Amino acid sequence: MRSKFRSTWILPVLLIGLAVAAGLPTQSWAAAKTKIAAPAETADQVRNQWAEAKKVYLAAIKPYADKPEHAALLKQYGETLDLAGQALDQYLALKLASPPAPADKITPVVDQIAKHLVALRSMQGKAGGSLVTVLGAALSQHNQITQNALKNMR
Repeated sequence: MRSKFRSTWILPVLLIGLAVAAGLPTQSWAAAKTKIAAPAETADQVRNQWAEAKKVYLAAIKPYADKPEHAALLKQYGETLDLAGQALDQYLALKLASPPAPADKITPVVDQIAKHLVALRSMQGKAGGSLVTVLGAALSQHNQITQNALKNMR
């Protein structure tokens, strides 16, 4: 009795063997079509994503901006968010520098980004009502952008 497993793997293996024998490339079509972004393109994407997330944040806090109980917190949150953005931009500039910046210059900038994001998290905890959700969504978006930047700019 023939095994289903055997019949499902023989044809692909046979085709790959023939392709190798004929000298054809054997990488997958998806892998061949994948384009790895250059560091400058990645930095531009990060900056654009950060600006777009900030624009969404500013639109989301508009209903809360006129309320005196939220004014001070929103002002402080906005300032800290700007500082985090500046630190992220500084990180991108260091990563794009030629020759590459040494780790002792990059590490303090990454620490500064983390410090600002932690401060934003603590400010979110001070918010009340549905503002907590708005700040949480904004922080989540900015955290994701920052994590992707740190990962993709290695």
